[in-house]
Amino acid sequence: MQPPRTGSARACDGLNGCSASFGEVRDRLLLQCAKGCNGAICARRRSGRSRSGSMVAERPVASRKTPPPIAVGLDTRARLPFVPSPEADVATANPNGTLGTHSIRDPHSAPFLRQCLMRPKVAKPYADHNPVTEVAQAYGRALWARRRLPPGDLIDIVDLERRNRTVLMDFASQYGPVFKAIMHRRLVVCVFGHSLGRRVLKEHAKSLRPLSIELESLFPIGFMRGMEGETHRKYRRALVQAISVADLGALAGKFEEIAAAALGAYAANPIQGSSAHAWADVLEQITTSCLIVLVFGVSPASAVHARLVAAYHDLGPHGVVWNITDQQATAFRVLAAELAALRPDAGGLLGQMSAQGPVDETMLGNLIYMVELGRYDLRGLLRWISRYAADNAEWLDRIAAETPTPGSGMTSAEAFVLETLRMEQSERLMRDVKGDFVFDGWLIPKGALLRVCMWEAHKDPDTFPRPFVFDPTRFLGNAPPTDRFSPFGLDHHHCPLAGLSIQMSMAFLRALAEGYDVRGHGAEPAMRGPYHWEPSSKFTVGLGCRRGSEGKK
Repeated sequence: MQPPRTGSARACDGLNGCSASFGEVRDRLLLQCAKGCNGAICARRRSGRSRSGSMVAERPVASRKTPPPIAVGLDTRARLPFVPSPEADVATANPNGTLGTHSIRDPHSAPFLRQCLMRPKVAKPYADHNPVTEVAQAYGRALWARRRLPPGDLIDIVDLERRNRTVLMDFASQYGPVFKAIMHRRLVVCVFGHSLGRRVLKEHAKSLRPLSIELESLFPIGFMRGMEGETHRKYRRALVQAISVADLGALAGKFEEIAAAALGAYAANPIQGSSAHAWADVLEQITTSCLIVLVFGVSPASAVHARLVAAYHDLGPHGVVWNITDQQATAFRVLAAELAALRPDAGGLLGQMSAQGPVDETMLGNLIYMVELGRYDLRGLLRWISRYAADNAEWLDRIAAETPTPGSGMTSAEAFVLETLRMEQSERLMRDVKGDFVFDGWLIPKGALLRVCMWEAHKDPDTFPRPFVFDPTRFLGNAPPTDRFSPFGLDHHHCPLAGLSIQMSMAFLRALAEGYDVRGHGAEPAMRGPYHWEPSSKFTVGLGCRRGSEGKK
C-alpha cells in the first residue's frame, strides 16, 4: 500500500477501526512498534503449535532457560536490546575498556521513530548498524504490511553460539524452522533445513543479495559472489568453461606433490608437533601453492611463484582482510602486474580464459581474490581433516592402502573429506534482504540478514543417522542427494571451485596417509574463528614416519 502524499488524507489504521490522518496513523504504528518489539508473540506460539501443526511444549517466557547475552545494555523505555558485536574491533567501549549501555534519543517519540523507519538504507559495516533502529524499522514494516515477523527472541546468537554450538537447533525446536534473532548488530532471520533454504533462495532471489567482500575499489564491478543478473552469468560462465577443460588427473598429481613436499619439510623440523603456528603455516603454504598452480599455472619451483606467494602474504598476512586498506591495494597492484607480465605464458584457469578471449580487469581481479579467499577457507578445512585424521588412524590405513581407478566410484579419501565438510566446515549461507517479502507466512523485512543454517541441516538424523558421529562410510555406496547435502551452496551462487577444492583436500589427505602416522595435540575445545568454526587455537599435529613409506618419499 502506498502512503498518501499529504497529511490531510484519511487512512484506516487497521488496529481499532477508527479513521485518522496518515501522520496520526503512522505515529501510532511506530509507537506500538517500539512498545511491542520485545514482547510481540506470534499466533503460533500463543496456540502452542509448531510450524508442522503438531503440539509443542512451550515453556512460559519467564521460565525460559536461554542465557542472557553478555554485555547487553537495555533502554527500559524502548525495551529494545542493544547488542554489541562480540568482535573486539567493533564493540562500543568506554575509556575504561568496558562495554557500555547505548542511549537512544527519546525512543517513545513518534518523530524519532518515524525518522528511523523512513531513513534510506545504505550499505554499512557491521559496526555502524544500530540494532535498536533496525528492529524498530522491521516491526514498523510488519505492522504497516499487517504481517508478522518470525518468532524468536532478540538476543545475540553469535555470542550464544560461541558457548553452545547447537543453540540454533534448540531455537528451531522451540520456534519452528523460521525464526529471528540478532547477529552482528543486525536483525537476522534464520531458515532451517535444505528444502526451505533452497526454496527461499529460489523464490525470492530478486529480494536477496549475497554478502560479499567489497572490492570495487580494486577493480570494476567487484567480486563475482556479489554480482547479479546477466553480469553474474557472464563472468561465472567464463570461469565454469575454464574449469570444465582442466586436466583433473594432472592437477591431482601436482596437488599431491605440493602437499608431500610441505609435509616432508614439516616432519623434518625439530619443533614439529609442538607449535600450533608451525602446523597452520604449513597448511597455508600447501593451499596457497595449490591454488596458484590451479588458477595461474605457475610452477612451485619458479621465481614467479615465490613472488606471488610473497604478494599474497602482504595482501592478507593472517587471514582475509575485508576492509581494504592501502596495504591491500598495493599488494593487489603487485599481483596484477605479475600476472599481466605472465599472461602470454599463463597456464591454469587464467591460461584457459586467455585462450577464449581477452581477460578484463574484473575477471583478473576475481581470480586474484578467489585464491585469497580460497587459501584461508581451504586451510581451515585441512585443519579439520588433520584433526579427524589424528582421531581415526584406521581410516588413514584404509586410504593409504587404496588404489583409486577411473570409474571405481567414490574413494575412501573423498568420503573422508565429505564427512569432514558435513561435520564442520559447511556452516551457513548469508544474504542481505533488499526488499520486503513474505515467506512461509512471515514477513522478511528489508534491511535484515537472512541466514540459511547449513551446519544444522547437515545434522538431520533422517538423512544422517547418528549425525554427530564422524562416519565417512555414510558417503560410500548410497551417498546423500544434493537436496540433502550441499556443502558449497544451494543456489546459482554456489562455489564454482567446489570439485577442485575436494580434489586438493583429497591430495593432502593421501599425502598424509601414505607417508605418516598422525598425532594430534590440543584439538579441543573447538572455537569460533573469524569466519568458521575451527579446532582449538592450540591444536597442532606431530608426524611420525609410517612403516613402509620410506621408499615412497
